[in-house]
Amino acid sequence: MGKSFSASIRGFADRTKQAQVDILRSSLEDVMAVASVTQASAKTRAGPAEQGAIPRDTGHLVNTVASDVNGSGQFAIDADNDVTLSINAMEAGDKLHIAWTAAYAHRINSGFTGTDSKGRTYNQPGVHWVENAAEKWSAIVDANAEFLKV
Repeated sequence: MGKSFSASIRGFADRTKQAQVDILRSSLEDVMAVASVTQASAKTRAGPAEQGAIPRDTGHLVNTVASDVNGSGQFAIDADNDVTLSINAMEAGDKLHIAWTAAYAHRINSGFTGTDSKGRTYNQPGVHWVENAAEKWSAIVDANAEFLKV
């Protein structure tokens, strides 16, 4: 005899929940891939910075990415793949916070005009790599949902 109707519904619900988690994790990995694109630093680059990519000189800025799931208080840089470990631990409904913790990260992303604490004057436009990745979120989720046939 076949499955009962309620068992069939339970199976569908379980598959749907797992699909949500799969789409969430895949989409977060994809958006982090966009946010991790680098470009030559101002020291070696000829011309203006490319919008949407992190300038890379020593690698310090790129390597200060940190994550925190659900405000756990664990917002620190751990071993390699800290963000990947956080993503793989997530379930539907969880909140992932990601930041680049270098002291100058916000300034590189958003730009800075004015005089800094050392008396140096800047008119530095931001490269907006965070916003570039965030803008792609909906399209990434849609593509993953289509790929996973949900």
